[in-house]
Amino acid sequence: MLSLVQNPAVELKGVVFTYGYNRVLNDADLEIFYGEAIAIIGRSGAVKTNLLKIVAGLLKPGKGLLRSLSVSLQASALIS
Repeated sequence: MLSLVQNPAVELKGVVFTYGYNRVLNDADLEIFYGEAIAIIGRSGAVKTNLLKIVAGLLKPGKGLLRSLSVSLQASALIS
């Protein structure tokens, strides 16, 4: 049985995202556990929105693992 307390609701491991030849995320890791409240802060152009779009499945990372609600997807398996 899956324990919601011990397993992250959202997990990114080794995520890479590029705009053309510019790598804007390089092996990014993130864990958000059930019931947690987080804030993603940074200057303009710091890739905050793109990170959230990757978590939501709206952008496809070039590499890495995205696990959301215990469903794992490799970047290569995500639809473009």
